[in-house]
Amino acid sequence: MPFQRLLDYLNSHHAKYSIEVHSPAYTAPEVAERVHIHGINMAKVVVLKIEGKLSLMVVPSHYHVTCEALAVEIGVHEVDIASEAEFKASFPDCELGAIPPFGELWNMDVCMSTAFHRDSDIAFNAGSWSELIRMPCLEYVKIASPVLVEHGAQVPGLSAKKVAQRQGRMAIHLH
Repeated sequence: MPFQRLLDYLNSHHAKYSIEVHSPAYTAPEVAERVHIHGINMAKVVVLKIEGKLSLMVVPSHYHVTCEALAVEIGVHEVDIASEAEFKASFPDCELGAIPPFGELWNMDVCMSTAFHRDSDIAFNAGSWSELIRMPCLEYVKIASPVLVEHGAQVPGLSAKKVAQRQGRMAIHLH
């Protein structure tokens, strides 16, 4: 069962979500495969240091954070990926690396890649390596209020232009 604070948070926002249990998986692509969700909608949370402050970045399972591009896009001088030693004490309710993407739970800012399919569900770890939460992507955006970024993450080996050409779909763009 996901930790109670996460469930209380989702319920207090009247969120539409489901909880799914699966055999333990330790990477987001592996979880996506186990629960039969496309990798573009399986979120992984990367813990960053933005100007020295811990923050979360939500990206599709097979994407990588590009710190330099993210720094330029959000207008800061320094973005680094935090080491486990730097962040593990900040998430006491979670197994290491299975962090749900709600910054309000941790008093952290959240950035989110616009690559997710906005009209589909998004899934993410629920604090453990064997449970996940699935909810409508736009519902997640409404509740979590992340800063949406276009250039902060990309598929390894592809330029942003090639990614857009491959996807051929509408990504999250809220105006």
